[in-house]
Amino acid sequence: MSLQKIPMVRSKSIREAAEGEICTWPGCGSPHGVVLAHSNMSIHGKAMKQKSHDCFAAFLCNNHHWLYDKGTGMSQSDKEWHFMRAMSKTLMRLIVLGIITINEADGMSQDTIEHAMMKIEYARPESPIAVFKSNQDGHVNAMFADTIKTKERIARCDPDLIGVFDATMNQRHIRAMLEQASRPPAIGG
Repeated sequence: MSLQKIPMVRSKSIREAAEGEICTWPGCGSPHGVVLAHSNMSIHGKAMKQKSHDCFAAFLCNNHHWLYDKGTGMSQSDKEWHFMRAMSKTLMRLIVLGIITINEADGMSQDTIEHAMMKIEYARPESPIAVFKSNQDGHVNAMFADTIKTKERIARCDPDLIGVFDATMNQRHIRAMLEQASRPPAIGG
């Protein structure tokens, strides 16, 4: 089934999330004039006079939005390459903000250290990531800290809590903590 046959995904929450965010175009990071820029690719639901699904979009500043839509300074394949990376960063940010959620069967995701660090890299102080020990070696459970269930676990000092982190904190120190916590316990003495 093609995306054009699926009812269009329209979300006021996703569209409004761009306000106060930074441009996710590779190498930019500007906080000025950021809007939700929709994909121009038909694979994402773009048609003649129809924007793509709201979930196939990126937080772009005015300059990069114009460059992506109308600019002639780079090839179409380069524009798409840059946009796909911006869209990936935006998707991660929407997950961190809790605007897009992923339901797990057991409510806990098994994150690699890399994936947990990516979540933390995009987490703002007002929406941090809580990280818990996992029962799988080399993995942790990293989740949005502001959900009711996670707040309850933090409040009761869950013994599996490694910490609550955001992008303003020392990333090297956080990585070391996660790597240490995800190792299996030493046997013997």
